[in-house]
Amino acid sequence: MKAKEEILSALIARGAITRYVTAKELLKDPVLWNMKPKTLGVRLLRLRREGLVTMKKLGKAHGYRLTIRGLKRRDYLYEKR
Repeated sequence: MKAKEEILSALIARGAITRYVTAKELLKDPVLWNMKPKTLGVRLLRLRREGLVTMKKLGKAHGYRLTIRGLKRRDYLYEKR
């Protein structure tokens, strides 16, 4: 099971700070290789409910983008270590 920090770092690695990234693009990240697409979708939904990620409909797929609150949360978690 992947931690919240790993999903947030994968979002940053795929450029979700400046543009919307689909789940298909996120699954190409080495950190999330063995994660199932449905599991990733549930995780992104939870992050959206917490206000860390925004979602936008991009044709058939959904795009996810990191919010300022999500970026601050990620920085806080890495400073804590």
